[in-house]
Amino acid sequence: MIFVAALKATTTTTTLMPSCQSHCGNVSIPYPFGIGAGCHIQGFDILCNTTFHPPRPFVGDMGAELIDISLIPGEARVYKHIDWICYNKTDYVDYDLISVNLTTRPVYKISSTRNKFTGVGCGTSTYVLDDIEYLHYASGCVTFCDSLASAMNETCAGSGCCQITLPKGLKSVVTDFDIGWLNNTLVWDYNPCSYAFVVEQDWYNFSSADLIPGHLNSTNQRGVPTVLDWAIGNRTCEEARRNLTSYACVDKNSECLDSTNGRGYCCKCSRGYEGNPYLSNGCQGTQDDSFRPGACYPENLPLAVKLIIELLTGWKALYLEESGTKRSLALSFILATKENNVVDFWTAMLEMKKKYKPVKKSPT
Repeated sequence: MIFVAALKATTTTTTLMPSCQSHCGNVSIPYPFGIGAGCHIQGFDILCNTTFHPPRPFVGDMGAELIDISLIPGEARVYKHIDWICYNKTDYVDYDLISVNLTTRPVYKISSTRNKFTGVGCGTSTYVLDDIEYLHYASGCVTFCDSLASAMNETCAGSGCCQITLPKGLKSVVTDFDIGWLNNTLVWDYNPCSYAFVVEQDWYNFSSADLIPGHLNSTNQRGVPTVLDWAIGNRTCEEARRNLTSYACVDKNSECLDSTNGRGYCCKCSRGYEGNPYLSNGCQGTQDDSFRPGACYPENLPLAVKLIIELLTGWKALYLEESGTKRSLALSFILATKENNVVDFWTAMLEMKKKYKPVKKSPT
């Protein structure tokens, strides 16, 4: 991870300068992403194209237009081109295939759980190809319909539309069509084109109108949404913590999560906090607003709850972690009750009792 002029970085703090843009047009760009030098972690740069009105963000030099970014889970949604091929009775006559290549952007992978590879057509045999960790991968699906009317709307089970899941670790997608598997004379007069694309799961709703030449592209001129998983670096949380100068979970109220799609990790705010764990003081408490300075309990906590907590745990409701972070046992209990998670709450508290020390009750 590289911090340059606009960032102040130490082993414990990361603060963005006010000059860093927080939005491009209507899209929020949260750190570790950023626009311009010094406003992002290496590999998370976003280009803001101001020739559009409003401006549109793009993922670095990939040319993929960014739809939005999610910190938890670590996802970025982008528009993906719809590949197509058109043919006559004997051969193809035109095509437009644009591959997705993330090899120059190692922080991203194509999500295997949030996307589907989709084929559309009445005589379509389409394939998705990639090299995963130097192991060749190929898969595909086939569609058929003997007329536009026979295509089954709102389903992708093979009649006009087919879908398959994708494997973990995809860094690139190359689409191909096999127009020889079916004699084109059977379909070309009512369906002379086939389509293929990687699309966000449950987003695409097949319609027989999509079999009409040009309809699918004209109604999705910017492409279809595709979900990319992203992660910091290529280390696990355990490995990353060994080098605090590059460890990205800088807020003291944050936690580290290993990536579920290859190596790397993401950060999240600890329970009871929300915000941006990649920035110092980025995680703000959501359940401690009722504390008075020096008090062991929130004023509005019922006496019965205070007594139960002390009797069962032997603790006061306000305690310190080893890091010095204040925690509200009482409010954690209330939150666990709302989430129907009381048993797990007490189990966790008893297991952590050896690790934490209670705060002495302040004299009143």
